[in-house]
Amino acid sequence: KKAKTKLEDSFRIITNDKTHVVVKPFVVTKSIVNKNVQTLIRMKIRESFKIIAEKRGFSQMVQDLIMYSIQRELRNELKKITPLASLEIRWFKRLKA
Repeated sequence: KKAKTKLEDSFRIITNDKTHVVVKPFVVTKSIVNKNVQTLIRMKIRESFKIIAEKRGFSQMVQDLIMYSIQRELRNELKKITPLASLEIRWFKRLKA
């Protein structure tokens, strides 16, 4: 069995229609990576989600998550840092205002 690193994160974003959302991504790398790379991956995901949320509304983001296009964008950016085995969004929930 090959060793892998599992990463989880939780953060809040605001979409362009002023909806507050909690996002919890889940990433599995193809090999063990050190803490610096783990932090870099988490920060890149947060930065990318913030940029995506500024361009899209809540309903458009939900649709893109279902169609897996946001995950594909993130994966293409993150594979420049380290090879990924999996990238999923396990939680994407609107917060009450």
